[in-house]
Amino acid sequence: MMIWFYMLIALLISIIVGLLVRNRQLRRQIHTPKEEKKETVPVSKEPVEEPSAPSAEEVFRTRLEAAMEKNMSNKNLTVEQLVEEMGMGRTAFFTRLKSTLGISPVEFIRETRIRRAAQLLKEPGLTISEVSSMVGMNDSRYFAKCFKHTYGVTPTEWKRG
Repeated sequence: MMIWFYMLIALLISIIVGLLVRNRQLRRQIHTPKEEKKETVPVSKEPVEEPSAPSAEEVFRTRLEAAMEKNMSNKNLTVEQLVEEMGMGRTAFFTRLKSTLGISPVEFIRETRIRRAAQLLKEPGLTISEVSSMVGMNDSRYFAKCFKHTYGVTPTEWKRG
């Protein structure tokens, strides 16, 4: 009786090993790229740009910039409002922003406003206080401090040129 038991165990083990080996072979076939026939195609001297779908990172950045543009002059803009505008969860938004841009949401809002202010300061006819208000930063001292931290010069020096 014991011999039958051991034979049955040996048979089951050999079946399992055979299945595992077959599974491994199938997985290799699926994950190994097949060799395709390489045809010689004449290479043109002009570079050909193939249209490609935007990556998830590019889509995220575009949506984020659009949301920030929409709310640029909102001095009361919060991270929560930006998260809601993006249609994401708070944690997912923080993680995605940090991995994509390497900065926190508060830093992103501030830096975006300062970049826009730098563009607006180059336009004639706008005062520094108007520009700071246009980018949602009504405290002129804080605006000047952030601007100098980012560009190394005061808004007045930037405007002069």
